[in-house]
Amino acid sequence: MTNGAPYINYHPASGIFVISKPGKYVVNFMLYASDVIDGNKTQIQLEINGTVVSFRDVLLSSINGPPFTFTDIIQVNGENAMLCVLNTGKDLVLSELVDSVAFISIWGLV
Repeated sequence: MTNGAPYINYHPASGIFVISKPGKYVVNFMLYASDVIDGNKTQIQLEINGTVVSFRDVLLSSINGPPFTFTDIIQVNGENAMLCVLNTGKDLVLSELVDSVAFISIWGLV
């Protein structure tokens, strides 16, 4: 993990990113999932302070496999905003074929 302090801090115990300054930020997310329990679709969403600001479907099929990637621009309106990445659908089974199953990068726009 590369540290974004003092502007972006990650709290591993809660899984929350705290963004200290208002502005626009690019969020790039990559996920290696191998299965969805009891289905073939789930949804990943970005929340800022409990409000959904973006969501993406994760569909597993014979023609659509990992990695799943998405990039979004989010608007942070206040200081010390809490950004969460959540799976809001079915349970995911993460790939055993890679060492790191998820990557996220966040950077501010000028």
